[in-house]
Amino acid sequence: MKRNRIKLLVSLSAVLCIFLIGGTIAYFSDRESVGNVFAMGTYNGELNEVFAPPENWQPGVKTEKKVKISNTGTVDFVAAARFDENCIRRDDVISRQYNSEDGTFTDVTVARAGEELPVVFTDEEGILQEVGVKQFGSQVVFYEENTDPADYAGKWVGFRDVTDRKHVVCYFLYAGIISAKEDSPYILESVTMNPLLESTVSRSHQILYYYKEAQQNVQSFSYDVSEYGYDSAHYSIHIQSKTVQATREAIAGELAEDNEMVPAKFTDLLKYVQGLCSK
Repeated sequence: MKRNRIKLLVSLSAVLCIFLIGGTIAYFSDRESVGNVFAMGTYNGELNEVFAPPENWQPGVKTEKKVKISNTGTVDFVAAARFDENCIRRDDVISRQYNSEDGTFTDVTVARAGEELPVVFTDEEGILQEVGVKQFGSQVVFYEENTDPADYAGKWVGFRDVTDRKHVVCYFLYAGIISAKEDSPYILESVTMNPLLESTVSRSHQILYYYKEAQQNVQSFSYDVSEYGYDSAHYSIHIQSKTVQATREAIAGELAEDNEMVPAKFTDLLKYVQGLCSK
C-alpha cells in the first residue's frame, strides 16, 4: 500500500512537472515600437499674374500684365517658364462695297472667323514686328551665344523661337535658385498692341457731290485697306511654368530632359544652375 502511494506521488509529481514545464512555455510577451515622425518640407510654387483683360484692346494701348513665380513653400527650387502666343480672328470681316454701275451695295466677307494670324510680321522697312509688344521685367535678358552662364546670375534668360510665325514660343530659365518664401523677379510687366496695326480697321467713306457738267448728284466711296490684316483679331499669351527642387539630381531628371520647357540652347545654363545646388 505504501509502495503504491509512492508510485502515485511520483506520478502526480511527474504530471505536475509536465504542467510546470508547460507553464514556463506559455508566457506573456510585449514588443515595443517607437514611431519617429520626420516633417518633410512643403514644396509649392505658384505662377502669379496681375492682369485685367481689356475688352476692346486698341493699337498703342499698354495693358499691365505682371508675371512672376513665387515660392510659397519651405523647399528651395529652380524655375523655368514658357510663353505661347497666338492670334485668332474672332469674327468675320465684312466690307460693304458700292457698285457704281447700278448704285447698289454688296456686303463682301473679306476675312473669316477662326483664321489663325501671324503673331509677328514684317513691316515696310523689313523689320520684324510683334502684334503684342511685350515689356519684360528689368531682370530679363535674352540668350546670346558664347556668353558665360555666370553673367546671367540672378536673371531670367529668354530665348524666342519664331520658326512658326503663327505660333511663337518664348522660353525662360531663371539663372539662380528661388529660396523658400521668396519671389522671382518679374518675367513680364506689360503688353502693348503694336501701333502699326492702327490701319487694320476696314471702313469706307461715302462722298456725295454735285457734278455740274452732268447736272446730277454723284456719290463715290473710298476704302481703308487693312495693311496687315488684323481686323477683329483675338491675341493671347498662354503662360506655363515648371519648378523643381534645387538639387542636381532633380534638375537632371526633370528639366534637362524636358524639351518642351527647356530648349537645347539652355544646356550650359542649366549646368550652371546645377552647380549652384548644394547637393
